[in-house]
Amino acid sequence: MLVLICVLGSVILSLPFVQTRFAKYATTEINKEFGTNINIDRLRISLISWDTSLKGVYIEDYKQDTLFYIDNLSTSILNVRNLVNGKLEFGDIAIERLNFKLRTYQDDKNTNLEVFIDKLDDKKPRAPGTPPFYFSSSDVEISDSKFKLIDENRETTEMLNFTDLNISASDFTIVGPDVTSSIEKMSFNSKRGW
Repeated sequence: MLVLICVLGSVILSLPFVQTRFAKYATTEINKEFGTNINIDRLRISLISWDTSLKGVYIEDYKQDTLFYIDNLSTSILNVRNLVNGKLEFGDIAIERLNFKLRTYQDDKNTNLEVFIDKLDDKKPRAPGTPPFYFSSSDVEISDSKFKLIDENRETTEMLNFTDLNISASDFTIVGPDVTSSIEKMSFNSKRGW
């Protein structure tokens, strides 16, 4: 009976209108909690394998420009109980067609990514038993992607422009504002502006 419920649940969660509604609910909760602007077009979760797929992930920076956009992200949930409690532990993550713009705006010292990460940890004392934001994955594969490093405080603002970016990384972790990972392999095409 439990298998039948899981199969039926997976079929219902695979319907496009259910995925869209689930994605909107998830992003509304995240945006409310952390003061971010994240949108997800579609979210799919299999109740049998806990495999998860996100389509059209958009994160806006604090100046209302693109921080990054992911066409397709797939992974698996390792621990549902921890997920419900806000500890995001995932298996291998595959990201396809990432467009990442790391930008320092005119007269600012911090990048748009640093501002975004700071939103995940408000630096205020937490209530006892309340953990900081936590996200982890053992391996991350990024393929067919783009990366730009822009600093509007320099004469040549576009410092890096990578296309056809592919990265293999391990031990990716975010705990509050701290991000760590080991890059195993990386390849890209580069266009330099100077």
